[in-house]
Amino acid sequence: MLRYWYLMKDKYNVSITALAILTSSNKKFRPKPYVEEYLGTKLSYEYNIYKILDQDGAALKANPNPFAIVILVALAAIKNQNADDLDLKAIKHELNFELTRRNIDNAKHKGIMNFIKYYVQFKSKKMMSIFETEVEQLLGRTIPMGTEEYLLQKNKAEGEAKGEHKKAVVIARKMLADNEPIEKISKYTGLSIKEIQSL
Repeated sequence: MLRYWYLMKDKYNVSITALAILTSSNKKFRPKPYVEEYLGTKLSYEYNIYKILDQDGAALKANPNPFAIVILVALAAIKNQNADDLDLKAIKHELNFELTRRNIDNAKHKGIMNFIKYYVQFKSKKMMSIFETEVEQLLGRTIPMGTEEYLLQKNKAEGEAKGEHKKAVVIARKMLADNEPIEKISKYTGLSIKEIQSL
């Protein structure tokens, strides 16, 4: 950060402020100013800190600024590190719904939507495909969707996804009974190796 500061200062000769966005899941982590000292010469570099874990989810949802959604995505990633794919998909849908509530242009909407999709990856590639299909079904229309309609369709899509997941579990159990390799079961069902081992 110090190098970026002095390179910009040298090139543009303007006043500069710096902001460190902390994505750590450690609540106590607070970096101190950078200090360098040598033979009586001392340099101290201080900067603004924005810790995502300190942010309030409800306040971010109420904030009309599109950047609030980006912070919500990062906050959800920190708080749900152990979420399975179904829970993660539900979280992504909720974030997408919050995005649709904001009146922003298509380019910004697409950029933030891609951030929601890819910032935290599903364990199963199949789940990403399911999520993308559901998003297209829910939002791929010219007529704006009301809150109630969106939630109803989202719940329907989630129900269908759970049904598919149950089918995959049944198939996985049958393949386990036939002593099929776990890697093969994962490939054919889309379930993670951890899920299969827990059956």
